[in-house]
Parts: sequence; C-alpha cells; structure tokens
Amino acid sequence: MRINGLVYAIVGIFVAATSFFVFKGNQQLLFYIVGGAFITFGLLKLLIDKVREPKYEQQEPEKRFKAKQEPQGRLAIGSNQHKYCWRCRALVNRAQNFCHNCGAQLR
Repeated sequence: MRINGLVYAIVGIFVAATSFFVFKGNQQLLFYIVGGAFITFGLLKLLIDKVREPKYEQQEPEKRFKAKQEPQGRLAIGSNQHKYCWRCRALVNRAQNFCHNCGAQLR
C-alpha cells in the first residue's frame, strides 16, 4: 500500500506544531527536525509522483482517440440507451456499471 505524500506532510506539520506546545529545550528541537523531515519527505514524494504521472498528451494517439472507433455490434447511436465513458470516451450502454474499454466505473 502506498501512502500519499500529503499524509507525510500533514503528519510533519502536526509533529512540529505539537512539539512547539508540548516540549521545551532539546526535545523541542528534535521534534522540529523530525517534523521538518516528514514535511520535506512528503513534499518530495508529491513532486516525484506528479512528475512520474503520465500526461494525456504523451499517450499514444490510438489510446487518446478511442471514441472515434466504430462501435461494436448493433448500437443505435441516436438512442437514449447509450452514453460515453468519461475516461476514454468509448460508447457504452447506460445499463453498464463499468466501461468495456478501459474499466472505468460509470456509476
């Protein structure tokens, strides 16, 4: 299980703020350092996750424009029985809970 970087940053802020009110002297400095380390680690983790996240423009063209594919089977495009997937724009039946193309939850 991966922990979001924001959680680390929030824990760091909590530790640093608590140390200000609870501890005095060397203990306070130690908890400031620990809180600062958590904040730094959390922000770095958020930055790395953002950089590694695939961008829409970097995907292959056939993955970006799947809605332009011909529908499979008999589909009455003008009817009220169909809609488009919010993620991949594939034509899906209104009764479906998940997209047949990308697996996104539709309801």
